[in-house]
Amino acid sequence: LTAALHGNDHIGPTVLIETMELMLEAAWCESLPRTERRNDNNEEFDSSSSPITASEEEEEDLEEARQCREELVSKGIYGRYRRWLSRLVTTRRIVIVPVANALGYYRNTPFEGGNNNNDDDAILDPNFDFPYDIQNNNNGNNNQQQGQCMSTIAARTINEIFRQHMFQS
Repeated sequence: LTAALHGNDHIGPTVLIETMELMLEAAWCESLPRTERRNDNNEEFDSSSSPITASEEEEEDLEEARQCREELVSKGIYGRYRRWLSRLVTTRRIVIVPVANALGYYRNTPFEGGNNNNDDDAILDPNFDFPYDIQNNNNGNNNQQQGQCMSTIAARTINEIFRQHMFQS
């Protein structure tokens, strides 16, 4: 998951971090309660057997689970979606890049290059710096040559992440 590839997109990183926090919170809530209920003989609780009384620790765990799930419901995340988000978190490797174009984010521009001290620097747009449809790349927004790609720091960063991990769609 990436944000701020455009550089001047300041809401993207915040949305990405908040989304990940919600996903992790759902996974945490789904993992509760953590204590295993046991009977007097220290055997795991079997729901088909007669009910047993919960210890104080188990009651605290159950209360924490209830509170956590109620908080998610107050955010609009009901049981079905909590379980789905939890499954996403626990069955996948999630790679997060909150600010893909850090230089553009810092300068509040979607472009890299164009250093104020040197007008000869090419202005490069990371959005058009990937080897896709390079024959028809006439965006008019930058000085990138047709057939050249991976010239920006942002594009090389994304490329290295893809090379490091085997992503499937």
